[in-house]
Amino acid sequence: MGYEYLAWILGLGSVGFISLCGAVVIGNKWRRANLIARPQLRIDKHELAVISGVNGLFLITSVLFDFLLVGISPATLGVCLLAPISILLLLISVIWFLLRFRSGIKHAGLPLAVNVTILGLVLLLYWLNNRLDLGFNWRLRDYTEVVDLVERHEIQADERGYAMLPSNYRYLSDGGEIVIIQRGRLTSVLFFTYRGILGEYSAIAYRSDDTIPKNYLEDRCDRAWRVKANVSHWFVCVSD
Repeated sequence: MGYEYLAWILGLGSVGFISLCGAVVIGNKWRRANLIARPQLRIDKHELAVISGVNGLFLITSVLFDFLLVGISPATLGVCLLAPISILLLLISVIWFLLRFRSGIKHAGLPLAVNVTILGLVLLLYWLNNRLDLGFNWRLRDYTEVVDLVERHEIQADERGYAMLPSNYRYLSDGGEIVIIQRGRLTSVLFFTYRGILGEYSAIAYRSDDTIPKNYLEDRCDRAWRVKANVSHWFVCVSD
C-alpha cells in the first residue's frame, strides 16, 4: 500500500513538473509573439487566487478522506476530478505570471504562490501517509474492536468464510464484509481496502499468532508484509 502512495506522489509530481515546464515555455513564446494581448487578459489576480484556493481546499479535504476511507469512495472520485483542475489552474497562474511579472512580482505572483502552496501541501500529505499510514492508524481502534467481536463469536463467518460487519463498522472494509479464518489457535481477520472487478483485492489482515500469511489457499493472501515493522499482528495482504 505504501508503494502505491509513493507511485501517486511520483506520478503527480512528474505531471506537475512537466506541466509547469510546458507552461513556462508556451507562456514565454506567447508573450514574445504577442499572441495574447494584455488588454484582453481580464482575469483578476484575486479571483484566480480565490478560485485556486477553494479548489485546493476541496482537493486537500478529498485527499485526507481518501486516506481514511477504504475502496473507491466519493473522496477518491473527488481527487480524480479536482487534481486535473488544480494542474490547469497552476498552468493558468504560470501564464499569468509570465505576462504580468514586469508590473511587479507581488501583483503577478499571488495566484502562482497559492497554486504552488496547494501542490506542496498535497505532496506533503501523500508523503506523510506513506510514512505514517494515516488511514490505518485512524481505523486501528475499530479494527481491534471487530477482532474482539470475532474472538467472542459475536461475529461469525458463513460457509464461505465471509461475515457482514455491523453497520457502524462497515466503513472499515470495502463492501462491508470481512473474511474470518479460524484454524486451531489461529484467528485471522481480513478487512478489504480494495476489491477489484476481477476478484483481486488488497486488505489489512489481523493474525492472532503474529505470523505472516503464506499462501492464498490457507490465508487468502498471495503476498503479505507487516503494516509497520514495529506493529505486531497486523499485515498488508494482497491477492492477485
